[in-house]
Amino acid sequence: MTQEDTKSLFLQFINTFNVALTKHKETIVYKQMLELGEKILGNKIIGVEVYSENESSSVAYYTIRLNAGTFDVVSHKQEKSELVWKLKDTYLQHVVDNPHDYVEHPEKFEWDWLKSYIGM
Repeated sequence: MTQEDTKSLFLQFINTFNVALTKHKETIVYKQMLELGEKILGNKIIGVEVYSENESSSVAYYTIRLNAGTFDVVSHKQEKSELVWKLKDTYLQHVVDNPHDYVEHPEKFEWDWLKSYIGM
């Protein structure tokens, strides 16, 4: 997978993630998680490492920020961040290939990275 392919895949993934968050923003668990995330994260940036086979060897790096209940892409490169979210490229592909499933059932997304950071 080329760097451009990975970038396109990540952007489609984050768009699906944001659509799901927007659709379920009034659902109590997501509302609480996002409100607490906004409070704790504030204006901090989040690093996103995309890896292929080995989690310790990233193939792409992005920087995002939680902003009003969705995630904005800040940069398509590595920047210093307090929190790092590691995502396998095959997981991204699965989300992109099945967006309806994830939009309708946001619990299918990997939430552990955020839950552990905000203490949920």
